[in-house]
Amino acid sequence: MVFSCTSDSAEKSSQNQDKIRIGGSAEVYPILKSLAEHYGEKSDNVEIVFLPNSQTRGGIQGIKERSLDIGAVGRPVNPEEATGEIHYHHLTQNTVVLVAHQSAGEITNLTTEEIKKIYGGEIENWQEIGGEDAPIAIIDLPEDESEKQLLRKHYLGDTEVSDGAIVLNDESQLLEALSTTNYSIGAIPFSEELSESPVTILSLDGIAPSSENLAEGRYKMMQALGIVISSDRSNPMVNRFVEFTLSEEGEAIVREAIETEEE
Repeated sequence: MVFSCTSDSAEKSSQNQDKIRIGGSAEVYPILKSLAEHYGEKSDNVEIVFLPNSQTRGGIQGIKERSLDIGAVGRPVNPEEATGEIHYHHLTQNTVVLVAHQSAGEITNLTTEEIKKIYGGEIENWQEIGGEDAPIAIIDLPEDESEKQLLRKHYLGDTEVSDGAIVLNDESQLLEALSTTNYSIGAIPFSEELSESPVTILSLDGIAPSSENLAEGRYKMMQALGIVISSDRSNPMVNRFVEFTLSEEGEAIVREAIETEEE
């Protein structure tokens, strides 16, 4: 199997190779790439091409437009999107955390009320909650992205986000933005890279995203990771790869990929 991470390879592949085009949410890519590498041991005549990520909505739209064979998604399909053209498969869950740039000061915990007031623009300076005397920079994602939906469901409620928030339409830029923007705050999927970044993972209402709290269900922000495919299931290559992904062997690979990411 040929395994590629760029769209250029798709154009250069030889005629005797079949292709599976994957695109969508960056959070699912490490899992799918691990699955693709293992699948290569079983099929040497399939090229799996990972297109530049375009967030969950891009993965869904790509299936509807037939520009993708598999869409990577960071949440289940909502009723408006489930028009009969797409089918969702759940793979696993990932932890979403709220982080603050370390320049904000010794901030380690935020309450629900503080989160609402920060995002709503009532609290505009870190000093108001025990941090440095500096304006808070909100790094946000669109409302239909899973990280934002989780934050809204569990902490923001109906709070309207301040007009001063910086909204990123490319989730792959989220970690870089939070790492390089002094006095920033934002919700982001947990990854090993966070431990190497100048950000503090915050406890929420006194509950940290620790292994114990996750295992006992006390920490709330858990992100569903999955894939979407065409409901007509007309592509045998895609069907075989999805069957492998959902098999016991595939589930073990998914678990290993998640554990590696969290170490």
